[in-house]
Amino acid sequence: MGMDEWLFARAAEEPGTVFVRLYSWSPGAITIGLNQEIERAVDLGQLNGTAVIRRITGGRALYHDPGELTYSIAARAIGSGSGILASSVQETSRLIAAALAGFLDDIGLVTQIVRQSSPGFKEKDGFNKLSCFQSAARYEIVSDGRKIVGSAQRRINDTFLQHGSIKLTKHSEHPALSKKAECEPEPDETQWIKGKNLSDISESFSRNLAGTLGISLKNRTPSEPEQKAIEAIRDFLMKNPLLKRNLIKRSEPVESL
Repeated sequence: MGMDEWLFARAAEEPGTVFVRLYSWSPGAITIGLNQEIERAVDLGQLNGTAVIRRITGGRALYHDPGELTYSIAARAIGSGSGILASSVQETSRLIAAALAGFLDDIGLVTQIVRQSSPGFKEKDGFNKLSCFQSAARYEIVSDGRKIVGSAQRRINDTFLQHGSIKLTKHSEHPALSKKAECEPEPDETQWIKGKNLSDISESFSRNLAGTLGISLKNRTPSEPEQKAIEAIRDFLMKNPLLKRNLIKRSEPVESL
């Protein structure tokens, strides 16, 4: 999450650059949305040592298990026109969903893009009580009726960050989030991530994203000063995991999804 925050702030400083990140989790952790109330979103008595952190994007509580991939995309719009750098929250979500669907098709998953949010998705009571994968928003992705990608977006001024969880194994729910009597066991990360070539996965992800969005991507290693900035954010989050964060000076209302 610290790296995603850095990408969001960095994108604001580099108009026209699209930052993309793909990563996994070890061990698993729970993230909650920007405006969620942790006491209502998470059963604190059922954490059993699992870390909890507040995202800088909206959305609902989510358990990131070691069998998932997580993506993040950050960019700042320039000028006018069309495409990801000049789109609304909904249009940006639609474009990214199309890229994700192409990526999942590449690795052998038949998917559908949700065209309409689940009934009750925006109801206030469910917002805190349901986890991310217990309902689907518009432009999220399902396979065989099962939601496999959950995404959230934050936009301040003309800069946005969208990140999301890609559930490539059978989705497991954490006891601190699930309202069921029993929960699915945590997937073994060897089920999928270690059974595939991660460089091939990254190449497919980047190719589909670049093709759909009409951009070019290249590998970028943070410089020493950038790495120190990332580590400073990480250290701050370790001490203040639930604090609401605004890393970009805001001059206009915030949009979030």
